[in-house]
Amino acid sequence: MLIKIKGDIVIRGLTELNKERPKIPLLFLGSWLLNESRSYEIKRKINDYNVKKEELKQDYEILIKQKEKENKKEQEIIKSEEDKLKEFHNLIKTNTDMEGSLSKIADGLKEFTSI
Repeated sequence: MLIKIKGDIVIRGLTELNKERPKIPLLFLGSWLLNESRSYEIKRKINDYNVKKEELKQDYEILIKQKEKENKKEQEIIKSEEDKLKEFHNLIKTNTDMEGSLSKIADGLKEFTSI
């Protein structure tokens, strides 16, 4: 593949040499090949940059989706905890038979006060 690419470059250089017909053909061909080589290297670097940029973009999108899932899970946990706390408050407010619900109240106090 590399030989074919180099061969193509030399053929294009010789074609340009034939079109231009400079006074010093070897100098013209050498300069043309050097410029073409630099141009090829720049194009390769730009392509590598674009590939890397696309890979980073995909990685970023994956991280964003993971973060969204984590946030959603955290929100579900928070909602669940809030619901448990509301249920506990409701138990205390509406309970007329404190003695019968004493163990539930004690469990709730342990859970929400980290005892």
